[in-house]
Amino acid sequence: MWEQVMIKAGYRCEDTRCPADRRSGGRCITEHGPYVRLIAAPAYPGPDPLRRPNESSGEMVAWCPPCYDQAIKRARKVERDRMRMEAADADTLF
Repeated sequence: MWEQVMIKAGYRCEDTRCPADRRSGGRCITEHGPYVRLIAAPAYPGPDPLRRPNESSGEMVAWCPPCYDQAIKRARKVERDRMRMEAADADTLF
């Protein structure tokens, strides 16, 4: 499966939300090579993809480690914000 994902991605990270100075053509410039190993992972990883893999969704795409870490951090922030909103809503009920 890893090989299929890399061929489809052209052995280049597919993240489109990395910093502008690391993008070219709308996606990350990091390519698989001797110093960087790309990983195949869901396009939308959940907040804790190792413990709760069912929350990860989407097709498999190529990620460089920094972009994948940032995607998980974004998912964790969304989860924290959701939990805060639920807690605030629960407080207003009582």
